[in-house]
Amino acid sequence: MVADNTDMQVSSIGATSSRVSSGSGTPGAIANLQKQIKALTTELKDLAASDMDAKAKETQRQLLQSQIEMLQAQIAVLQQQRQQADTQKTGKDARQDSAAEAPAEARRRTSGLGQVIDTYA
Repeated sequence: MVADNTDMQVSSIGATSSRVSSGSGTPGAIANLQKQIKALTTELKDLAASDMDAKAKETQRQLLQSQIEMLQAQIAVLQQQRQQADTQKTGKDARQDSAAEAPAEARRRTSGLGQVIDTYA
């Protein structure tokens, strides 16, 4: 009966995780994954106090730890995606700023043409 419950938890978390990982990496998705990690950590602590036989307890512990590691990896991916998006946005903003400054710089360089006349030639 313990194994059936474990399988249900795996499929439940797996379905949620795959849904979140296809998202845009928003802080809400990361917070959701962190909540799942907290719930799994609580289960892990409860497992230590349970009266389950040693072999089943060890199997359950390994399963919970692997689920936590999977969620942590997904958080890392989402954070990396968000960082890349921020970097791309910053680069795009910088390109737009330099593009806006280019015409003004060109005007400054050409504004002096024809204004000074060399009368000593």
